[in-house]
Amino acid sequence: MAGQLRPWVETLDEYARQFGKTDAYSRERASILARGGRPRQALRDLDALESTSPGDIELDLSRTVALAAVRRHGAAVSSLEGAESLRPGHAGTRAAENLVRTLLGSTVGPSTTFYSDSDGLKTTKVTPRFDIGFRTDTRLHGGYEHIDLQARVGSGLEQTSGAATATVDQVWAGLSQRVGALTVGGTVGEARPETHRLRTYGAFVRFAPADSFTGSVERSSGYAAISPRMAGLGITRVGHRAQVDWTPGLRSRLVVEGSYEDLSDRNSRWEVFVAPTAAVARTQHLNLDLGLLLHQFGARRNLDNGYYDPRRYEFYSVVLSPYWKASENIGVGVSAGLGGQRDDVARAFRPGSNASVEATFGIYRQWLLKVHGSVTNNQRLDSGAFRGTSGGVTLLRRF
Repeated sequence: MAGQLRPWVETLDEYARQFGKTDAYSRERASILARGGRPRQALRDLDALESTSPGDIELDLSRTVALAAVRRHGAAVSSLEGAESLRPGHAGTRAAENLVRTLLGSTVGPSTTFYSDSDGLKTTKVTPRFDIGFRTDTRLHGGYEHIDLQARVGSGLEQTSGAATATVDQVWAGLSQRVGALTVGGTVGEARPETHRLRTYGAFVRFAPADSFTGSVERSSGYAAISPRMAGLGITRVGHRAQVDWTPGLRSRLVVEGSYEDLSDRNSRWEVFVAPTAAVARTQHLNLDLGLLLHQFGARRNLDNGYYDPRRYEFYSVVLSPYWKASENIGVGVSAGLGGQRDDVARAFRPGSNASVEATFGIYRQWLLKVHGSVTNNQRLDSGAFRGTSGGVTLLRRF
C-alpha cells in the first residue's frame, strides 16, 4: 500500500477541491495515510475524527494499522481488540489482525545462505533465530549461527597452516525496548572459531521522530569471518554503524549509511553508501524505482590476512528496482545496477554490475518464505574477487 500512496492522495485532493473536506474525505484520508507510510499523520487526523465518532469500527481499524506501523505493540493490540468487540469476524478486522501480526508478531525460524566468488571462496551460513514481541513494546530476540568457510589453496584466503576450511559458531540473545520515538537494545553472546573463543556484544539506538525520517547508530563486536584465514588467525572486530533514511516526498527517498571498524590485526576499515531513489511508476501490480548508488570503502593498511583492504575502492551505479505484486501475499523484487568501479591501484574506472531478486510468499500470513539470489560482475567483493554469486532461503512462523 505504501507504494500506492501518491496516486490515492492526489485523487483525494481532487475530491476535496470539488466537494470540500467532507467527513467521508477525512475518513478515507486517514485510512490511506495509516496504510501508506504516514502513520503519525494518520493518528493526528484520527484523534480529531474519533472525538466526534466514538466507537466507529472503520476508524478503530485505521488507528490499529497506524499504531502497528509506529511499533506501538500494546496500543495496536488494544485497538484491534476494541474493533473486534464492535463487530466480531469483520473482514477488515481480520486484515488488520494479519497486519499487526506481520509488523509486531513473534517469529521463529531458520535461514540459510550461500556465497561463492571468483577467488574460490565459498561460505555457507545456517541461522535459526527467534524474536518475541510483548505488549510492553519490549522484544526478546536471539539465535545461533554456524558458518562454514572454504577457500582455494594458493588464493591467499586459506589458513596460514595451509588448511582450506574453517568454521565459526556464534550464539546470542538480547532485548530491545521502544520508548517514544526511540528504540534501544542490545545483545550479548559468544563466538567460537575452531581454536578461539570470544564474548560478543551489540548495542543500538533507533530514532524515528517523523514519518519521513529515521536514524540509527549501533556498536558491535565479534569475529571477522570473511575467509578461512581470518577465522584461523582469530581476527576480531569492533564496528560502528550509522544510518539515515529520509523520504522528503511521496516519490523520493534517500538512504545514507556509514560504518567504521577496528580489527585486531591493527587495521581499520570504513565504508559509505549513499542511495537516492525516485518512484517512476506505481500501478496495481507493479512498482518501479530508479536510483543511484554511491559506494566507497577502504582500509588503513594493506595486509595479507584474508580480506580485501585497498586504501579506497569506489563503485557508482544506476539502479533499477521493479517490484511485482503477484497477489496480496506474493511479491517479487528485483534490483539491477550498472556503473563504474576502481580501487587505488587503478586510475581508470571499469564497468561493473550487480543484480538480485527476492521472492516473498506469505507476506501477511502465519508462515513466511523468502527466497533470494544475487550476482556481481567485475565488482570488488570482501575477499577481493571480481565476480560472485549468493543466495538464500528464510522460513518464519509468526505468532
